[in-house]
Amino acid sequence: MINQDTARANHIALSSCKHALQCAVLLSAVWATGSAAQEWVYTARPGDTLSGLAVEYLAPEYNATNLQAHNELANPDYLPTGTRLRVPVAWLKLQPTPATLVLVTGNVQRSRDDGQATKPLEVGVKLNAGDTLRTGSDGVATIEFADGSRLLLQPDSSVTLDTLSAMGTTGMVDTSMRLHGGRVENIVEPSENPNSRYRVVTPPAVAAVRGTEFRIGYETATELMTGEVADGTIGVSAQGVSREIPAGFGVVTQLGEPPGEPTALLPPPDVAQLPARVSQTQIAFSWPALTGAVAYRSEVFGGEQFQRLLRSVTLDTPDATFALLPLDRYLLQLRAIDAAGLAGANARHEFEVQQPPAAPVLLAPPDLSDWSESALTLRWSMPPGVQLFRLQLTRDPTFANLLVERTSLRDIELTLPDDLASGHYYWRVASVDPNGIQGPFAQPHEFTIHSLPTAPNVRVSALSAGKLDFAWSAVVDARGYRLLLARDARFNDIVLDIDTDATALRVASPPWGRYFVRVQSIGDSGRAGASSPVRALQVPLWLPAPQILLLLIPLLILLPLHLRLRRAF
Repeated sequence: MINQDTARANHIALSSCKHALQCAVLLSAVWATGSAAQEWVYTARPGDTLSGLAVEYLAPEYNATNLQAHNELANPDYLPTGTRLRVPVAWLKLQPTPATLVLVTGNVQRSRDDGQATKPLEVGVKLNAGDTLRTGSDGVATIEFADGSRLLLQPDSSVTLDTLSAMGTTGMVDTSMRLHGGRVENIVEPSENPNSRYRVVTPPAVAAVRGTEFRIGYETATELMTGEVADGTIGVSAQGVSREIPAGFGVVTQLGEPPGEPTALLPPPDVAQLPARVSQTQIAFSWPALTGAVAYRSEVFGGEQFQRLLRSVTLDTPDATFALLPLDRYLLQLRAIDAAGLAGANARHEFEVQQPPAAPVLLAPPDLSDWSESALTLRWSMPPGVQLFRLQLTRDPTFANLLVERTSLRDIELTLPDDLASGHYYWRVASVDPNGIQGPFAQPHEFTIHSLPTAPNVRVSALSAGKLDFAWSAVVDARGYRLLLARDARFNDIVLDIDTDATALRVASPPWGRYFVRVQSIGDSGRAGASSPVRALQVPLWLPAPQILLLLIPLLILLPLHLRLRRAF
């Protein structure tokens, strides 16, 4: 038969249960401990009386007579200084002690059992028994209880505050809450009296603690509760079975089953090589994969003493990228998650978000320009305070597949390899300051490289009737050709300059004399390709037949006259 004290303790614990299953789970936990004489020991001071102590500490249904009988005191009117009075915890008066919302970020909503309309939650809001807090995907709330213990309600979580009581002026507190889904992290202040209580109730199990740091999660889809202990010990009870979970261990409890065996948590991830300073525009971390980890939880804390949770995300791979953070110092907290869903020990890494250096200005080649494959030099400006540059060259506008990447350039120019294939290219440059902080990339520039056709082989032949024939071999990738005929080998005195898409030309012969010829191929871009070797040719002196006769007639007339004159003299 349950005695009066145990019955009252059960009533207190169950008074706020809303569902039969939760009440049954909690009742099993209460009965498991109710038979153990939970007592508060008070040491009498000068002037103390049983009646005075009863008024100060006991609930109305208990009085000095109960104290006298329980402690087997002979004289109810005499209480020697130093007497140790044993007081059952169930006899103590309970006083409501509201909790305080000390930190809130993002979407956090409160609903109340009394139906009162709720206002937007702000820091300093008092929370009472019966209040339910729900966080959105970006919501985080930190609650502080009467004894200084704190609860961190993670994103996408819901918790109802069931019991928020102090046991008179004894310093003992009774704090109980129900986690409907999501995750909570708890830092419970140690109490000098072992009868202070702090409980987190989930449908599968109850976690009862004192003076420890632990995490509780409840996944509604799988109906699994996970408990992980960072410091101290928690007791997890379900289906009439209780297990002690020490620091460094966790437990998984399935709805309707006893708690699982304690499991060693994974060690913290290795954060030794993470940067201490990062750019505001590139907040990214990567760490070595941990054996046994199937996922990772990444959290970023800011504010005074890093108490404000700003980012919380579960990752499939050992790397994390965060959205823009203000310039400040932050704490990155990482833990690995094993196949059972238990999150391991925390790794902590402090880092500073700094103003990134300005991006350089891309100077050459001009954006959207065309070039041959001959040596092409990229040039950019030198922003103040910059020592190094990071350059990327690709044919992919998303810069996913890099052809050239230089991470520690000290100069403000780079000559590209002369064997780049024809095609469209993109390039960009970012500045790196003396602390290794990389700034944003400059807006990418584009250029196109066109392959230039090779030189043709030229043949020349002279025809009668004042014509010259030029012919040359066809060149692959040539759009056309340019024929040049000049009086000098340097082609300063040009006689003919003809563009054609043919591979042969017949032109009128220039006056007799020595000439030089070459043919240049023209590429698809209109750029001149290679020229053929310069060839020299001699144009002979020649006259048509009628002109020769006209010259010979005067000679035939004058020649005899010239001969007679010579004989006469």
